[in-house]
Amino acid sequence: MDDPSRIRKDPDTGLYVNIPARIREIFRRNRFFRFMDIRLDDVSCGHCRIHMDTVHDRHANHRNVVHGGVITAVSNAVLALTAVTVGLRARTLSSNVVFIRNIDFDSTIYAEGFVENIGTKTVTVSAHVSDPAGRLVATVEATLEILWAFEGIPEMWTTPEFN
Repeated sequence: MDDPSRIRKDPDTGLYVNIPARIREIFRRNRFFRFMDIRLDDVSCGHCRIHMDTVHDRHANHRNVVHGGVITAVSNAVLALTAVTVGLRARTLSSNVVFIRNIDFDSTIYAEGFVENIGTKTVTVSAHVSDPAGRLVATVEATLEILWAFEGIPEMWTTPEFN
């Protein structure tokens, strides 16, 4: 069920020779990420970090602050992508977002995801959302349903020198 890839697989192991590049390829194909202009900063096994710039005319709510749905959308984006880092295609079943503070306009929202537990049918992922100064904006705990495993991306792998 994988999308075709331009990344080469090792003929002996069947694993992608550059797993971060394969994950970036999967990321680039996501229409919602492109629509929201979400960027992938870092990827490693069980972890990834994304960011999105906030724009007043696009992200303001009726109180003239960044809409909580924008923060939630960025945090939800990092959840499924973090599952991909352990070779899993997954969808969010439930998540709990704790809002701590808002973020300024014409700033950047960072979301960092961490795989906490992998079960037979679900994966648990946490996320920290922060501002450019590293102040926590929100925390997220989520349970995702595992839909299938990506061929060529194992549950455990090490990051090569390049990323």
